[in-house]
Amino acid sequence: MFRIFLKMFYLFVFSLYSTLSFGANNEQKLLVHGDVPSVIIEWVKGFRGEKVTLDKQVLTFVFKDEKVSDLMANTVASSICMSRFTGDPKAKWPQSTLNKIIVLNKSQTRGFQYNIDAKSCDKYGKMNDDDFKKSIIKTMSEI
Repeated sequence: MFRIFLKMFYLFVFSLYSTLSFGANNEQKLLVHGDVPSVIIEWVKGFRGEKVTLDKQVLTFVFKDEKVSDLMANTVASSICMSRFTGDPKAKWPQSTLNKIIVLNKSQTRGFQYNIDAKSCDKYGKMNDDDFKKSIIKTMSEI
């Protein structure tokens, strides 16, 4: 339980940082394309996202910002994973939902790719916070 609290606290701090650094203009809705599970949308809607798309098991999150840091991308990927193993077990998205996460800047020219699927997320959910972060980073490559 404490591990989940730490992960949620980490996400809260990043969300607060984003709001203070980039302004509180999160009024616009996140555009959603494809059958993105609602629990994923709930977890990522506060991260200054422009749109989230699910196509052929690839979930793509596009920020409203031109510059996307690895911290921003890692937080989105971590949130997507955490949406699988926290909260209501009935809301858990199916294992076949995704096998890759892509996080891009506004113009979709730069970003990060994560080779993560539901099984990986379930495995990460059983780890302590440091191992969870390291495991997410190991799957990351810059694009």
